[in-house]
Amino acid sequence: MENGETRGCMPGDLHILKPVLAKWLELIEDADPVHWPKDDVPWWYNERALLSLFSGAVWKCGGWAFEEFAMGKSKTGHWRPKARMGIGRGDLRFILGHARATQHFQAEAKLSNRSMSRGVSDVEHGMRDMREEARQDALKMPLVLHSQRLAIVFIAPYLAAGRRQVYDAHIPALVGLLQGADPLARAWTFPAKGRTLVGEDQYIYPGVGVLIERVP
Repeated sequence: MENGETRGCMPGDLHILKPVLAKWLELIEDADPVHWPKDDVPWWYNERALLSLFSGAVWKCGGWAFEEFAMGKSKTGHWRPKARMGIGRGDLRFILGHARATQHFQAEAKLSNRSMSRGVSDVEHGMRDMREEARQDALKMPLVLHSQRLAIVFIAPYLAAGRRQVYDAHIPALVGLLQGADPLARAWTFPAKGRTLVGEDQYIYPGVGVLIERVP
């Protein structure tokens, strides 16, 4: 754990992702005013935006990444060699490692936005629902170049601005959910900036986490 309970990075059984997760946290927390105005943060945006920073982390760690590509996908559920195929979209392909030790991944990503005004139970349900959606989408992907399928879920909970007083009670519980998600790879950050900014929708989005799991 780093910075108390507000920041953490745990690769679970995907050890090769440890430097990528650490770099993703750096990019998420980037405070350079050239990149992010003082009243803006990257986790206010959608799945595509958060995935782009993950791709950037892969590149910065010496890997290769490609997003939003057309590919054949099974029309009848889980992919198999003789499955009926249709044209679909893949969220991310990336490669890590060097020379003969490279690992290839294909990933489907989802974003879970749930309120934590009443506690973290709604956030936990959203995490579970999006994990299942990401897994099911990943299973429709044919394996290319001995790749491994991954399901990626970003978690960006929100809190009504008028409920700001319950923030300190809920964030430790949310971090506990992420910490306990072994063997999944996971990372999270709830920086000071996120606690103070109120969006146009009058909600506080205190930070973001990510869960990544293998899909057989």
